[in-house]
Amino acid sequence: TRDGWGLMRISKRTPIRLGALVAGCLVFTAGVCLAGFSRRPERARAAYERAVRLQKQLEAKPKQSRTVAEYKKVIEKFHAVYWNDFAYSRAPVAAQAIGDLYEEMGRWFSNADYFSASIKAYQYVIKQYPVSSMARESTLIHGYVYLRDLHDAEQAKEVFQSLLKDHPGTSEGR
Repeated sequence: TRDGWGLMRISKRTPIRLGALVAGCLVFTAGVCLAGFSRRPERARAAYERAVRLQKQLEAKPKQSRTVAEYKKVIEKFHAVYWNDFAYSRAPVAAQAIGDLYEEMGRWFSNADYFSASIKAYQYVIKQYPVSSMARESTLIHGYVYLRDLHDAEQAKEVFQSLLKDHPGTSEGR
């Protein structure tokens, strides 16, 4: 019902109705999100095996004959691992490999954009797989990229401090 000003009057049942509306929206949103999320562990495993093979082929070539396209092909295959199954046991390893490849590209092709991409990949590992050993390693490597490749001592210090705070009893945290 409305009052004389055209505003809704709040009744005793309004909070229940609002609560039901919010709950319904949350259930709908979760359903839409989950509908897009599918686990395909066999595809993830196959993608990981293919990515590792491609990475070994790339590493067997002399660095001066490697191309950006070859690196990106390997990176794409590693991306396919967690796209197919986020929970696959090798997904954190694949995500960190992406960071490692971008870091190598940054050094070899002297391009800061690749260092930025490596940092994003390491941050992804840290955020999505926080309890894995890959998260600790990614934090450490991420700090070194800032320090030695991007020459940003302040950012490196922040990353290393977060490592000490988040992983104090680990070898990486020491």
